Amino acid sequence: MTRGTERQSARAEISLAIAGKAGTAFGAIGFASLAPFIRTDLELSTTFVGGILAMVFLGAMLSIVPAGRITDRWPAGRAVGVFLLLHVAGLAIAASAPNQAVFFFGAAVVGLGYGAVDPGTNVLVSANTTQRRRGLLMGLSHTGLTLGGLLGGLVLPRIAEATDWRVALIAPIVFASVVAIWGLRIGGPSPERLEKRRREPIRPSSLGALGAYGFVMAGVQLAVLSFLAIYLVDEIGQSKTAAGLGISVLLAGATVGRISWGWLSDRLHSRIFVLQLAALGSAVTLALLPPAGSNPGLWLLLFGLGFCSIGWNGVYIAVAAEGVGPTAVGQATAIALVFAFAGGFVLPPSFGEIVDTTGSWPLSWHCLCQHSDPRRAA
Repeated sequence: MTRGTERQSARAEISLAIAGKAGTAFGAIGFASLAPFIRTDLELSTTFVGGILAMVFLGAMLSIVPAGRITDRWPAGRAVGVFLLLHVAGLAIAASAPNQAVFFFGAAVVGLGYGAVDPGTNVLVSANTTQRRRGLLMGLSHTGLTLGGLLGGLVLPRIAEATDWRVALIAPIVFASVVAIWGLRIGGPSPERLEKRRREPIRPSSLGALGAYGFVMAGVQLAVLSFLAIYLVDEIGQSKTAAGLGISVLLAGATVGRISWGWLSDRLHSRIFVLQLAALGSAVTLALLPPAGSNPGLWLLLFGLGFCSIGWNGVYIAVAAEGVGPTAVGQATAIALVFAFAGGFVLPPSFGEIVDTTGSWPLSWHCLCQHSDPRRAA
């Protein structure tokens, strides 16, 4: 393979990684911007609203480690394509659900695909970068998740307002199906190709400490995503469409954050310190959210909240990927993400229960702020 062909292949594989993450986020995170519509149609309590993304991440938690093992044995692009089709099947079940039980089952299947796609996208990036640029490129690839969610916030509530939330889910179904076909055609790096790569020097890290950070920060991230639209409608008095725009502003901040935190971690040569900075910023912005009310500064605050609370993921995965050789990246990042997905399963329903029990949004945000404190999160 010539150098020019290698560069072209690398660009295609990194682009597929971004598109694969966007394909899963458009539907899975899109549930957050559709939450006001789904709540009304299925008559969900606030706790059950938190259960939507909790079920997604329960499915992801169950699938990601087996998917990591499979990904380390298959061409990564092909794994992304196959697992995206599983994600599509879950969206179809959720869209056609006649009741709450079937809807939550569909959400869990969505999560199975969401989690299973992640190791393949991480391998696609790790196979085409060096340790010196891994933070930036891993952060860039993880913008696929925020861009997919941002697209969901802009598009899905408008479709739901004009038609129905079930019709709105057709958009992410089509998008993910197209990316799945692309992944199956590209194939991506094979295990044999990765075996030939020289093993890079690594810096030791504690998986337990890293996992604890992922549990807390992912739980905060998913609680914010689960309830922001509901909060903007019920507490701030925004329309459902404006609440979807709030999700988009949040994820725009996250998109910039994933690139910026990744770049900073490469420059400082201390990814753990950067993760602590993100946790500190998350705690500060969460503390400022209740007093912001409906002031124009709310939108800037939401951007900052997304930058910190949702912008850290690429650096987190870079730390996990640097602890292993190139043929074990799928499994290593899968294990790290199990902790993160567990946080996404536990914290959102707990947040919803506080809202239902106390009726106080400020108290709920304060509790979440305490979880995001860097002394707890790192």
